[in-house]
Amino acid sequence: PPTWSMASGPSATSFFGGPGGEHVWSAFNRAFTYMAPAALVGHQVFCVHGGLSPQLDLKSIYVIRRPCKGDADSQPLLYDMMWSDPAVREDDPAEYKPNP
Repeated sequence: PPTWSMASGPSATSFFGGPGGEHVWSAFNRAFTYMAPAALVGHQVFCVHGGLSPQLDLKSIYVIRRPCKGDADSQPLLYDMMWSDPAVREDDPAEYKPNP
């Protein structure tokens, strides 16, 4: 069976078939632009898709424009939270490093 990935239109197209698959892929991606970029679970655990940002201030998350347009230049905090993976090095495990 074909594999399906939200990140890739052709996989969704092959999974759901033709133009219908493209429509499903587009609908999911439109829905994602309205979703919260982060969550606080039990007032203790901060959850985010990608990672932390040097610009992170919990109050600044509330002013991120929705729907997001995926423009890294206009919303760098959102871009960092979505795509910055933690950088772990033996000599500096707390270093922040943008995902290439």
